[in-house]
Amino acid sequence: MEGHLDQGPDMNADKIKVLFICSGNAGRSQMAEGYLNARFGNRYDARSAGFESSPINPITVRVMAEIGIDIGEHYSKTYDEFSDETFDCIAILTEYANENEHQLPKATTCVHRTFVDPRFKKGNVDEIIERFRIVRDEIAEWIDRYFGEGQER
Repeated sequence: MEGHLDQGPDMNADKIKVLFICSGNAGRSQMAEGYLNARFGNRYDARSAGFESSPINPITVRVMAEIGIDIGEHYSKTYDEFSDETFDCIAILTEYANENEHQLPKATTCVHRTFVDPRFKKGNVDEIIERFRIVRDEIAEWIDRYFGEGQER
């Protein structure tokens, strides 16, 4: 479900600061950070975090490399590591957020856009990798619409 924007980001800032949050900062939020910085890094400064920290899934790194985005140097962080910062937008990519939202860093806008966690379904390696690709492509499509030229706000 798409969240609503309370107000737009600070368009006078050098770059619009975005924090993507998912459960463990192992997949979805890492994909979003890498994609937004690669695609629209001239306008946005994207970061990512999790409600908990867990190692980045190697399949996440692999499927991003398939589209020419290297996130191999990324590392997992928790949202509280950004508690002293203010963001123009926090984008929550998991439904796990509700109990922690009151503790999030300050932000002009908070958006909820849930994507399925590709880690939790069983299958062979090829099926699991394909699920990561599907989620990557869904995130990329949403970022293109939401943060791109024809912003859907």
